[in-house]
Amino acid sequence: SGEIEPMLPMLTAPLTAPLQQKAGLTRVLPAIWGESGVTPIHWKGSGDVPSLARANCFTVSDPEREGYEAGDLIRVLLH
Repeated sequence: SGEIEPMLPMLTAPLTAPLQQKAGLTRVLPAIWGESGVTPIHWKGSGDVPSLARANCFTVSDPEREGYEAGDLIRVLLH
């Protein structure tokens, strides 16, 4: 469509639960945005349609991190 740098609605929010991941990958995972922060949804892989249906946002992890603790700030992509 000619857009050079699309603007995505990216916010930062505290996690309400820990989130573990492998370092070296940017992971975009389903989550639920709420008043106290963002809660990751247990994710079973690309075929986990029920988790995607429950999500109202996605967490976007930093590739340098191996995990996050509850209360850590993480980027959030609204959908």
